[in-house]
Amino acid sequence: MPSGTRPSCDRGPNPAKLYGAPRVYDAPNLTNQDSFGIRLTERHDGLYGGKPLRSVRSGEAAQGERRKLLIIESPGKRRRLAAILGRGWLVEATAGHVRDLPSEGMSVEGPPDFIPSYQVIPRKHDTLRRLSRLVVGAEVYLATDPDREGESIAWHVADVLGLQAPKRVRFTELSEATVKAAVAKPERIDMALVEAQEVRRVWDRLVGYTVSPALSRRYGGSWSAGRVQSPAVRLVVEREREIRDFQAATYFNVRLYGQSAEGTWWLDLVGDGTQPDGRLTTRAVADRLAVLESVAVTHCADEVERENPPPPFTTSSLQQAASVELKFAPEKTMELAQALYEHGHITYHRTDNPNLGDGVLGAVTEVAEALGFRCVGTLRQFPVPRSAQRGHLGIAPSAWERHAAGETADERKLYAMIWRRALASQLEAAAYLVRRVEASGVDLGKRAVQFVGRRRVLQSPGWRALMLPGVEALYDAEDPETPQAAERDSDNALPLVKKGGWLRVGRGEVEEKKTRAPQRYSEASLIRRLEREGVGRPATYAEILRRIRNAEYVELKRRRLHATPRGEQLIDALAGRFGFVDLAYTREVEEQLDGIAAGEKQRNAVLGAFYDRLMDEVSGFDFGCPVCRKRPLRHMVGADRETGATYDYWVCLGERKGDCDGAFADKDGSPDIDRPLERRASAPAPSSGTPCPKCGAAKLRLIPGGVSAGGKRYGAFWRCDAPRCGEKFWDKPNTRANAPKEVVK
Repeated sequence: MPSGTRPSCDRGPNPAKLYGAPRVYDAPNLTNQDSFGIRLTERHDGLYGGKPLRSVRSGEAAQGERRKLLIIESPGKRRRLAAILGRGWLVEATAGHVRDLPSEGMSVEGPPDFIPSYQVIPRKHDTLRRLSRLVVGAEVYLATDPDREGESIAWHVADVLGLQAPKRVRFTELSEATVKAAVAKPERIDMALVEAQEVRRVWDRLVGYTVSPALSRRYGGSWSAGRVQSPAVRLVVEREREIRDFQAATYFNVRLYGQSAEGTWWLDLVGDGTQPDGRLTTRAVADRLAVLESVAVTHCADEVERENPPPPFTTSSLQQAASVELKFAPEKTMELAQALYEHGHITYHRTDNPNLGDGVLGAVTEVAEALGFRCVGTLRQFPVPRSAQRGHLGIAPSAWERHAAGETADERKLYAMIWRRALASQLEAAAYLVRRVEASGVDLGKRAVQFVGRRRVLQSPGWRALMLPGVEALYDAEDPETPQAAERDSDNALPLVKKGGWLRVGRGEVEEKKTRAPQRYSEASLIRRLEREGVGRPATYAEILRRIRNAEYVELKRRRLHATPRGEQLIDALAGRFGFVDLAYTREVEEQLDGIAAGEKQRNAVLGAFYDRLMDEVSGFDFGCPVCRKRPLRHMVGADRETGATYDYWVCLGERKGDCDGAFADKDGSPDIDRPLERRASAPAPSSGTPCPKCGAAKLRLIPGGVSAGGKRYGAFWRCDAPRCGEKFWDKPNTRANAPKEVVK
């Protein structure tokens, strides 16, 4: 385990004790069993050399040859990989994670080691039981996905199965050349990547299971906070408030028209005429400028402008483009991309590196030339984010000559978009002939004003010839779902005029405009903003959007994200009190994780600094009980489900344990310490004197009935005194001297 520690897990000291002793392979004695001693059923359809296991009972592998087992994540890739690897290989899938932190409870020890307590995911016991038999006598290769999460899954599989020296192979596409090259040169599990992924999980668990209860204590009801999801909610909330506070302002634009030998030309007022970023706000001045009869040319030049193609898709840009062009939600895009990858149609789709592999230019050139396009001479490279994970490449087709692929219509649409974008990235740049004219006029002798016009005519389409009409339009940098209102510059028939010459104006127009409020985020534009701010990773964007919508912090209306009152209350509670909700802090977290992955930072030091800060923030957020001075107060607010009566008060968390009766009225969302409510108990809750029937080590204690945070009444019940047990039982009238037997559900 990283940093010399080993996590707690439920696999036990010997995997054979949990999953059963594996049967030794004995080919001559096989009857109705496969080559590793597993009885074949309809559910077990593992492939051996691309054929059903029943076809190899006699051992088709060479005599004495050690069988090879390739363990992957996705079952959808098994058949293709088995066909690629051929005889002597067995391909099995974990179907994702096999072990994780429990869904309930923190499950992470405190400082200084922050050791997580993993457990096997209940539905994966059958998978691990099968794998525990298959690994016996086999040469094991772990081919989980080539990212931090995949590296972590590989380590967990190896740890649970007790593998001593598994071979780690990584490939980003399911092509025969790539897969065979990877298995020919296996590596070791990268523990730095495993450690970085574990720190992310621990970090997220510390935030979620520390801050979420604090929010519920302070505001009542059920609340959730997350290291990544809360900053995303903050962006939506702040945009909502910008729109709400926005006040439109009126301004004017002036356009002058004239005639040349080629047609009509036009010039637009630059800003307010003197400042490019200014706005002309006086209608009278605009009207005077619109009647100018001529303007003096201060600059006129022609130049060739080259426009390079966009890079191949990354995870985030694929989600954005699919949202704009295909109207797919990010979650759907990832499902379709996963299917395309599993069927071997595209390279790995969770990536933040936009560049292609070094050896693809030949195949790209061959396909491009067959279609009548020209490629660049050397592979075009694009800027790579500093935090991009090594080993990942841009999303591209696995077989460049395959113009269409996919099992469904939506898969085929997404594949076509990926294929065009990847191929276009290596085609020649588009070339435009651009003429720019700048001119000045005089506002009735009061001031000189500037006008500008541009003519842009496509000379050589280059990569643009491959794109569908209108598909690759320019999109607003802040909101990719809103196309820029660009003029058709190619229609502007500006004449070539020497500096100092004059252009005669035929007419002028004044256009009244109003400033526009910023657009609400779409799913695509929020992903772009998250990526720019360094919040989250490629594989998490769709999950972030799903969580904040399910928590009812934001809602989607007409493809736009609206902040809900609940979302605004969440951000009001967190902003200024917790550092993790700040965008700058989130970027720092990603840099820390990148440092751990690169072996530059130490796991416990990073977690320790974060934990200390988080605890200070939580202690300043809670209201401590002035009675016991041990536990915080919880805000009880809501309505009784049976009577409809409302309640709003504060109570010590120790009340339900029977060791504190602090209760106070509410005053503007805070406990009114000067108005204590009637004490609910005058002494600690009585013990039954009966051992707990579950753990047998502690006594049961009677807890009085009350009202839950959700407004539901509950009766008296008994709770085990042991902190690690805490089993609860309903109280039965007239039986308080004995432990009741009915377990609280």
